[in-house]
Parts: sequence; structure tokens; C-alpha cells
Amino acid sequence: MLRSLFAAVLFFPPLVHAADDEAAEWAVLNEMFLRRGPKTGEVAPDFQLERARGGTVHAAALWAEKPLLVTTGSYSCPQFRAVTPERQDLVREFSAQINSVILYSVEAHPSGSRSPYFGNDFFPEENRREGILLPQPTAYRERLSLARSCRADFKLLSTVAVDRMDNAVWKAYGAAPNCAYLIDTRGRVVFRQGFLEVAPLRAAIKKLLGAK
Repeated sequence: MLRSLFAAVLFFPPLVHAADDEAAEWAVLNEMFLRRGPKTGEVAPDFQLERARGGTVHAAALWAEKPLLVTTGSYSCPQFRAVTPERQDLVREFSAQINSVILYSVEAHPSGSRSPYFGNDFFPEENRREGILLPQPTAYRERLSLARSCRADFKLLSTVAVDRMDNAVWKAYGAAPNCAYLIDTRGRVVFRQGFLEVAPLRAAIKKLLGAK
């Protein structure tokens, strides 16, 4: 799948090149997203957004209380869906020690319109197989509805914060479909991933908490 994905990439043309295997392709994609997000040691972008379950969430208030994990996602992203069980386990494991927010953003692979990451209508086979045929929302209430469905269908344990239609927070965190940022209680990024991988993220959380 990734080789056809690379063939379709127009969003980052200078970085597209032949790769020997899938792992190398993922590494290039990871680096593309990390080039634009906040760097390690920098203050994380603050945000105050509506929650899928109602009310609002303020990032700075959460990281002032305890470290904050911010990840991005959308229902139409196969990688987001695939990593959800492991992410859920991670949130359960550290629920007393860190806060966790999923930033619900622009749909990664909408049905009937262009992907925000590619220059065409790139529709993954996983979405066809699972019957996930979601249009790109054109109004905030539509995005909020999708975020609520995502939260309910996957029984997400993290707070789901819904980005506004200008996608400002998504852009501030690197405009990636499934990234991860670990933020300490000073609001500084201590670990980041262009694509969420649970094992190194778990190790980073333990290191931040001083756990063995």
C-alpha cells in the first residue's frame, strides 16, 4: 500500500524517492511530518477547543496539572484506527500520571474528495473493506459529529478535542494524520513522533515520569 501511497504524494514532492522497503518509506513519511511540528525542547502550541463529549479542553491547563500526550487522528485514517487498541492500553497504563488528548482533525482519506496529504482522491483499501466512506466535512457541526462517532465507536479513553475548520491546531502540531507529542508540566515538548509508535512512546513516558 505504501508504494502506491508514495506514487500519489504531491504534498511533499522534494522528499519523494524510491525506497527499498516499507520501513524506509515510513521513516521518510515520519520525517516529513516532524519537519513542521514543534521541536523537542520547544513550548508546545496551546489550544482551547470543544470536546466531542461536550464542554471545552484547554491544553495548558492539562499540562500544568500533569504531563500531556497530544495525538492527532480522524476516523478515515487507517493508521489511526490500527494503533487505537495499543494507544488505549497506553492511556490505561498511565491514566493516573498523564493526561491524554486526541486532536480530531481534517479527514485523512475522505470519500469523494482529495486527501489533505496527497494531490488526489487517495482512498485506502482498508477503508473500502471496512465500509468507511466518510465525506470531508465542510462545516464544524459535521466534523464534531464524526468526532463523536469516532469516540463512541472506538470507546476512546482520551479526551477528544475537535479542531476548528481552519485546522489551526492540526497545522501547529505538524499537520500529520497520526502524530504524537509528549509535553511536560512546563509545556515543553520532550518527545515527538510523526507517526505514533506505542513502544518508544511508552519508554519516553516512563523516562519522563522517572519510572523503571
